[in-house]
Amino acid sequence: MTPSSLGALRPLPRMRFLLRCAALKCSTALTGRTATAHLGLLGEAAAEAYLTSNGYRVLARRARVPMGEADLVCESPHSSDRGSPAIVIVEVKTRDAPDVDQATGVLPATAHQPPEAAVDHAKRAKLRSIAAHLARANRWTDRTVRIDIVAVDTRRGKVVALRHYAGIG
Repeated sequence: MTPSSLGALRPLPRMRFLLRCAALKCSTALTGRTATAHLGLLGEAAAEAYLTSNGYRVLARRARVPMGEADLVCESPHSSDRGSPAIVIVEVKTRDAPDVDQATGVLPATAHQPPEAAVDHAKRAKLRSIAAHLARANRWTDRTVRIDIVAVDTRRGKVVALRHYAGIG
């Protein structure tokens, strides 16, 4: 997915969420993990906190199936067209934002793409496959299953922004 193709993905207006600088930090229980693993766990914790504060019920974390892993499996607070709450497979993407240049006050030219840009066509297909497997395995035939993205921006180990894209899949 390129930034120009993100036009189809719009954050849910009422779901925009900004965690203040003092929010979620990596736990000391994570020692021995790589910086990337710390960043991923930080993003997943922020996404889980955000979703639960908006009424979602977390059913599973890092659900492993033969074709991959779902970061979070949740139950939506809203009834789907089938009358029961939708099952939501959540892909969490986290990126550490570069610091602003103190002298000029601007981001460096090498600033990263937004985390949601990493969910390309192949990743979406994989997520659909994971969702289908989980639906079969859990007999969710009467439930709507959708795929959401939660994009988390961090700076110096703290969450600075979070965006939720519903039904990308």
